[in-house]
Amino acid sequence: MGVATIKGFKDSNIIAVGKHYPGHGDTSEDSHYELPILEHDYERVRNIELYPFEQAINNGLDAVLVSHLLYEKIDSENIATLSKIFLYEILRKELGFRGIVITDDMIMKGLTDTESISEASLKALKAGVDILLIGSGYENISNSIQRIKQAVFDGEIDEFEIDRKVYNILRVKRDYMINNNEISEVNVIDINSKIKEILNKN
Repeated sequence: MGVATIKGFKDSNIIAVGKHYPGHGDTSEDSHYELPILEHDYERVRNIELYPFEQAINNGLDAVLVSHLLYEKIDSENIATLSKIFLYEILRKELGFRGIVITDDMIMKGLTDTESISEASLKALKAGVDILLIGSGYENISNSIQRIKQAVFDGEIDEFEIDRKVYNILRVKRDYMINNNEISEVNVIDINSKIKEILNKN
């Protein structure tokens, strides 16, 4: 069903995003409020949690959203959002993903209970994230931008690495013919009405 949805999105020129990598289904905690900690080993995660992501990637998935989870037996020091093991070794190298990696909201307590948003933003970029989702708070956004700029200036992260992330985003935007032109306001009520009309026909 997921693969069919991805193909349907692509046919409509919509970028599909697979989430929540590497697998949020077997948690009882909500990462909006606390950090879920899982004890599954790599073999279990590879065969169960990662399977749908692998199928999606093999069928042209262009973006993945990574969640704030700690798999203690795979990376005991870093949540998935900040983990080179999950974002580079597994997602990029093993699963062969070449698309965009997006964080879950960086203001969620699953992350902020252990890291400042600005420091976690830098760590996420260094681990392999392309886009940081910071859903609220101008200060959160501003502080993160300043921290990343300072890190580039200090040599903590190479400017080329930032450029590579930007090119990766631009490549996907080009593939979907997305530009920065302003669009007229979207009429959500009209869209929902059309969706209901289609559903009622079936």
